[in-house]
Amino acid sequence: MLVMLTGSSFKDDKLKKKVCQMSREYEEHLTYLLNNFTQGGTPLPALVGSKQEWQVTTLVAGLLANANISASLDAEEIVEAAINYANIIQDKLGEYQNAKIHSLERLID
Repeated sequence: MLVMLTGSSFKDDKLKKKVCQMSREYEEHLTYLLNNFTQGGTPLPALVGSKQEWQVTTLVAGLLANANISASLDAEEIVEAAINYANIIQDKLGEYQNAKIHSLERLID
């Protein structure tokens, strides 16, 4: 939107300068956010590790958010549970993908 406002339709130079400055500040802020989010351009997968590591971390966060679970299990048990859940999820996704492939193969035959 700011880009559209910086066109040559401005009659007031002060307003045009202000809009241009706001546009530059917005771009600088966006660049700053992206740069810090990725730690200077490091790809996100390099920061979070493997796919399973990310899944386990997410599941641990979910388990910790549940007051009943976090009160009844210690840290190692929570991590082990998250790993087990991640493995179950991967197994079920694999079964789903195989079933999908077999269905497509039957359609082709």
